[in-house]
Amino acid sequence: MRWWLAAPLVAARPGVDALNGPSHSQPVKKRCLFLSGLLVSFGLLLTGSMAATESMGASLQVIGHVGDSPCIDVTLHEGVLWFIGDGRLTSASVADPAKPRILGSLDGLGHVRQIACAGGQAFISSRDDGMYVVDISKPESPRLLYHYDTLEKATGIAVAPPIAAVANRYHGVELIDVSDPAQPKYLATTLQTKEIQSVDINGSFLYAGGWAERRVYVVDIRNPRRPVLVHEAALDGYGDGVRMRNGLCFAATGHHAVSYTKNHFEAPGKNKTGYGEGHGLEIFAVEEKGPLRKQSTTKFPAFYQGYPDTWQVEVSGRHAIVADEYNGVIVVDVSTPTKPVIVGQAILPNGVRTPPLPEPVSAAVPGDGVIYAAGYERGVYIIACEGVKPEPTLDSPAIKIPPATSNELITREGETLRYRPEGQLAAAFPYDDGKAALAVGNGGVHLVQLQPEFKVLSVTPTRGIATDVAVSGKRLYVAELSDGLSVWELEGNDPPREIGRFAKPGCSVQQVVLSPDGAWAVIENGPRLEILDLADPKDIRVVLGETGPGLFYGKMIAPRSTANGLLPVVWHMGGPVWYDLKLSPPRRHSPNTVPTGKLMNGVALLDDGQALVLFDNGYSVTATGSHAELTKPQVLLPNNEPLNGIPRAFGRVLITVAAAWKTVRAVDVSDPEHPVVLEKWRSEGNPFPPAVWKEYLLLPEGREGLTVTPKAYLKGK
Repeated sequence: MRWWLAAPLVAARPGVDALNGPSHSQPVKKRCLFLSGLLVSFGLLLTGSMAATESMGASLQVIGHVGDSPCIDVTLHEGVLWFIGDGRLTSASVADPAKPRILGSLDGLGHVRQIACAGGQAFISSRDDGMYVVDISKPESPRLLYHYDTLEKATGIAVAPPIAAVANRYHGVELIDVSDPAQPKYLATTLQTKEIQSVDINGSFLYAGGWAERRVYVVDIRNPRRPVLVHEAALDGYGDGVRMRNGLCFAATGHHAVSYTKNHFEAPGKNKTGYGEGHGLEIFAVEEKGPLRKQSTTKFPAFYQGYPDTWQVEVSGRHAIVADEYNGVIVVDVSTPTKPVIVGQAILPNGVRTPPLPEPVSAAVPGDGVIYAAGYERGVYIIACEGVKPEPTLDSPAIKIPPATSNELITREGETLRYRPEGQLAAAFPYDDGKAALAVGNGGVHLVQLQPEFKVLSVTPTRGIATDVAVSGKRLYVAELSDGLSVWELEGNDPPREIGRFAKPGCSVQQVVLSPDGAWAVIENGPRLEILDLADPKDIRVVLGETGPGLFYGKMIAPRSTANGLLPVVWHMGGPVWYDLKLSPPRRHSPNTVPTGKLMNGVALLDDGQALVLFDNGYSVTATGSHAELTKPQVLLPNNEPLNGIPRAFGRVLITVAAAWKTVRAVDVSDPEHPVVLEKWRSEGNPFPPAVWKEYLLLPEGREGLTVTPKAYLKGK
């Protein structure tokens, strides 16, 4: 029960709209007393030092509003306000800063998260849907230039031409060459295994907020093909937004303080120390050859709300402007970095939740005497704030990108072959006893011959980003994110011919699994699982659609069903959930609310029909169709060896791939209670779930292509 929201929820006071307004010290004390009573009534009490938050400065006034749909981020670029939300980019004139006037918009941008502008382009991170590059030279008619396939859920973004940086959570920060914005090129990845949500580029360095790690990182990107982590420092809250200005790194933090050691979503129980007390602003002095030096920590009123879970900071002269969800917009005078002072706060009107809560602020940017705040539910709010001005565009020397090392398309080393096409190789599906279909991201779908010699049969562009493939008979199915699921006819060695497509506004198809008879497709569509009727490829219909407990982090549908048609699926907060594909239409066989705690790894199906559910440090095996509660792994590897990633089972062999950790493991699970590690190795790329043909392992490795290699333990699988 998280809706209670421990926060100082106070309405703005009339007549106080400047940063030099009267102090709030006494009213805030009253708010805190009321809040404590409210929480006690729910059996929850936030504790911590309120001394640092007794004065919130002037109560800043909301004086206007623009847009009528959810907004997740906002920026001001060359005199135009740009904001994103609900799959849409919108532009607005700020000729009158207090009354923005909408100019134009562009829809179809997926699960948008952050926006950064440079020159005549907007770069938009879009979670499952990667990165969009939009031509904004004509604000009345923004135009899509390119849809780029990122490593994972594109969350944070920063741009300093010719470099763009995209934060992909644990999968790292992806550095991208955007010298030609219409043809972005992958350069390198840094900070893998760190949960990075937001980034900034200043000069030749990248700054990143580490979320659950509660850290801030500094990376040298003078050679963007070989980034180097040079500094890091601890934060007393979950890290997110960072901004580097004038030798100072500003870090916005949220959720819980370091003293709270449980997962963020776990109730505090008797020990409430640090719970909800991670919200604040931390300032560091940055020196290239020295460590980050903490200047100050400013704490904001404590609260915890599971979502939205983003907090951002911008800098305008002497002021830092922090977007802190239900705490609204907080303005801090940072002219003396060692002694910052909160000088103002604006809380938005109540949003759509029940019981009423203020609308959360997901981002804020300074304008001319105003602040533009992204309202998570209903557009951009204009807040009067005398003395703030738009941030000037930083003018720093462009980073030079060294020439790429050319890779041959096909290389061989002993019995191992590697195929490195342009694009991110995300899936392989063997068919016709010696061929394979490959999903190659921006590179489309490739058909290859595996034996008697490896040969590329065809390369076919797809409308969207190809993330998964499946074959049934003469039909090829391709998951294409926001462009849906495409259907193709296969004929011999000829290129496939598109014969149908399932797509709808807001879709993001990441994975496709077919029923044994090819009549149904089970897809990951954003956070939703959907089952499609494939009888008519020109009229594909949804026969079942539902959300589960949480999101899909990776390909979480088992790649096949049992002999009696049951297919297991896991969401990150529950599972396995079983679906019966032999029914017409298919339907759920078990409850979809099985609590398992945090599950980020996926499920494999053993030959006997049992489901093997992977945890970070082991696995559990559950009977076909069972919905028994799984809260921890039943089986650990010898010597407690770590085991994480997405699992796939091939006979007695379990293979797990952990893309962020670049790790692949093969484990003998012929006796599931006593697993034996057969082999483990480090991938050169970011490995995706593998396929097997005969004794050959087909391992998609992202930007490093496809590796085809024989494994003795796969013979007679």
